[in-house]
Amino acid sequence: MARSLVVALLSLATACTKTVTMTTAAPSSTVAPTTTSTLPAGPGVTVKVTGTGTAASVTILDDGQQSQQQGVALPYTEILPGDPSVVGITAHGGDATATISCEVDRPGKPPVTGTASGPYSVVTCNSTT
Repeated sequence: MARSLVVALLSLATACTKTVTMTTAAPSSTVAPTTTSTLPAGPGVTVKVTGTGTAASVTILDDGQQSQQQGVALPYTEILPGDPSVVGITAHGGDATATISCEVDRPGKPPVTGTASGPYSVVTCNSTT
């Protein structure tokens, strides 16, 4: 079920006609990654949405459990307890949102980030253990 929700979220993001850029640091086999987590030591995964104004909606997927909020003031941050194996966040910009970004930050791993631009833009960030 969780996999199908992640696939559905990714399909929604790729079907969007707005420009979407997603980046994630890939570790090299010869050089240690230079990006480190910004989380303090301890359990929890931090999800963030940044931009200007208000996001029309923010949807969080946490190990198959989905929650959605409407009219979310930005910036938005939530810490998910424990170490869920699948975490996804999708944010829909409002009509006046120029740029909206998301981030999933796991302790000890590089953050997963994404950015979308334009009115009604959609950005999605997904992370698995």
